[in-house]
Amino acid sequence: MATRRQGAAGDPLAGLQADLARGLRPFYLITSESDWLRREAIALLREASVPAASRNFSYEERTLDSFSDWSAVEVLLRSYSFFDPRKLIVLEVPRKLSDALRASLARFLEETPGQNILCLSAPTLEQLVAAKNRIAKQGGLVLKLEMDGEAALTAWATRRLQAAGLEFERDFPAQLVGALPPDPGELASEIEKLRLASPLGHRLGQADLERLVGYQRAEDVWRLAELLRPEREREALACLERLLAAGGDPPALIGALSYTFTQLLRAHLLLAAGRSPGAAAAALGLWPERARELVARAQGLSRRELLTWLLNLQKLDARLKRGPGGRDRQLLETAILASLRGQALRA
Repeated sequence: MATRRQGAAGDPLAGLQADLARGLRPFYLITSESDWLRREAIALLREASVPAASRNFSYEERTLDSFSDWSAVEVLLRSYSFFDPRKLIVLEVPRKLSDALRASLARFLEETPGQNILCLSAPTLEQLVAAKNRIAKQGGLVLKLEMDGEAALTAWATRRLQAAGLEFERDFPAQLVGALPPDPGELASEIEKLRLASPLGHRLGQADLERLVGYQRAEDVWRLAELLRPEREREALACLERLLAAGGDPPALIGALSYTFTQLLRAHLLLAAGRSPGAAAAALGLWPERARELVARAQGLSRRELLTWLLNLQKLDARLKRGPGGRDRQLLETAILASLRGQALRA
């Protein structure tokens, strides 16, 4: 069976690693809503298929979307090197394909595989159902990478911490997962930070989480950003108070909020340009659940409202840097209330 689904019960990449140990296939189709998991899978495939001495010319990566020129892609797929007959070609499919492009890809996959190895990478199978069937028929590998839910993320984080040679208290992996967005890429980044910052023999615990991961995490800021709506002022100000009381740094908080509202503006502009909600979420390049939430919220906001938020946050940052100390909370509250009313702060 050439179609596999690596679920939450194990390492999402274990299936690919086991398959590569048995040899290479002509075609691969790797789907995952986690961009990090797809990149890790492609790195494993590249390691197995492209000789180290030939990597400069034996690996190609392109984006395949409705604006792509299939004739140029086909030239790449059919090109061979006298010195190294094997070339790995990765086609990233982030968005909708045209009917003509899907048909051209399907026809290519019906042919007898050549020397090159083709890997298609996409968030979902939505645009690649026909490609999936043909790849499986040709003896290729169709792999869906999943890691859903806190239990799966916690088990994966535990294995990742152990692989990094770190010692930790029993509840530490669950605490780490709870402190970060539900994305394996975020977890991998924080575990690497912990590895670099922890002395040999140190046992990681809550204090390390607070010191290195910190209270100013994306999930806290996202909760505050979610509350920044008319009629929810009291909840928003209470959330702000908790963040500041927990040691939140006002400049970092402003930066995180600015990032959130910038992503909301991007989502709004994508929708205004005619993208579907699903396509807009995929184009944001964020972890899928958060991207969908941003797009859903952006549908109810105007460009003027979003620009007002960004302008006020910019002015707030300047006031905090130039003004006297001790007024951080007051200035934050003023900026939030003015922005909720669509009013621009004075320069």
